[in-house]
Amino acid sequence: MRRSDIIINSLLNDKAGGDVNHYTLLLLIHYTFNISYPYEGYGEWDVDVERSKAEEYSNKIYPAHLSKIGLYIKELWDVR
Repeated sequence: MRRSDIIINSLLNDKAGGDVNHYTLLLLIHYTFNISYPYEGYGEWDVDVERSKAEEYSNKIYPAHLSKIGLYIKELWDVR
């Protein structure tokens, strides 16, 4: 599972997230990443994560709120 998918799944599973969809969240992650880390490579960040780590972090970053996407990007930076 890719790092962006971990964030998206957490947000979509959170009922407080409101009426959002996968594509909208992906755009928001891209935008937030590029604003916060303009000189880092998004493609190098959005890599596949080991299944057990993905599940661990899916639980760790909940309850998910849209305003915290930047924190989740940072949290997942070194997770493989």
